[in-house]
Amino acid sequence: MIQGVEEAILNALVANDDMTGRDGNFVPALPKAWLKGRFGASRQGR
Repeated sequence: MIQGVEEAILNALVANDDMTGRDGNFVPALPKAWLKGRFGASRQGR
């Protein structure tokens, strides 16, 4: 079950896009290269 939760969180991080919200508040997407470097290397051995 824990692996499923971990996978769901990582999928949500990778599927992110830039977002503009109420009153013009802007939040940029997380860089895909950063996510891969941060989380990709440790998961390849699984």
